[in-house]
Amino acid sequence: VHITCTYARYFSKFPKYWCKGRDWMSCTILVQTMGHNMTTSDGRISITDNTKVREFSVTMEHLTLNDEGWYWCAIRSALIDMRSRVKLNIIERNIILTTISYGTLCVGYSLPFCLSGVL
Repeated sequence: VHITCTYARYFSKFPKYWCKGRDWMSCTILVQTMGHNMTTSDGRISITDNTKVREFSVTMEHLTLNDEGWYWCAIRSALIDMRSRVKLNIIERNIILTTISYGTLCVGYSLPFCLSGVL
């Protein structure tokens, strides 16, 4: 599955990350950016920040039923991390993404959170 998270210009230089957890406080970071316009991977999950188009994308490969659950598309900032919660459901080889927005990650954009998925 490929998920794209779009952000406002203000957040271009901030670190981005993808974490898993039903609640924000229980979110475990799975992968995070290590630089602008670079791809970082743990082998199965990768994240790329493209500052030119102001979006970062997460790709998860070789999905299993254990991958089902709540994830967060997030940007680390000085005061509070901007984030949007995503529900990943896996049903008999079909993937369903549901987005729930929190905060104002897409400043200058209309909510819900600027997120899209390619299944």
